[in-house]
Amino acid sequence: MSRRDHEQYYTIDWKYQAKDRSLPSWPETREDMQSRLERALAHILDTYTGSGTSNSKYSGHDLSIVFVTHASPVNALLEACLETPILVPVPNCSISRCRWTSISSTDITTIGQEHNTSVLVQSTRTHTIAGQDGRWLLDYQTHTRHLDRDRR
Repeated sequence: MSRRDHEQYYTIDWKYQAKDRSLPSWPETREDMQSRLERALAHILDTYTGSGTSNSKYSGHDLSIVFVTHASPVNALLEACLETPILVPVPNCSISRCRWTSISSTDITTIGQEHNTSVLVQSTRTHTIAGQDGRWLLDYQTHTRHLDRDRR
């Protein structure tokens, strides 16, 4: 699809710049990878949410950030959000979703019911993003249902 074709459905920030474009030392330890991905996630959230304020040009909009990566970084990114070990096999072409919600933790179970999903894991503490308190929720983890020919 061309950029114009994409833009009728969603906006892509083609100008995004990574904070650190250097390659990690090889071999990279799991702890070093975890730290690197936590820094990357913090930079991305800062870029798109305005560093805990509502000054970002994306404020008030639904925001999806897509990471296309290998299995270990998937687990590391989920761990960065949820603050708990997530060590599961990640099959090829799978989708995991961790989303931030600004509602109270007592309402979290109703989110899954409203969206016909279940919350598998939630962050252990409240975070503040774009000036709103909330929690990270993991509700899809390494799903491959989108690859099932019968569901297309």
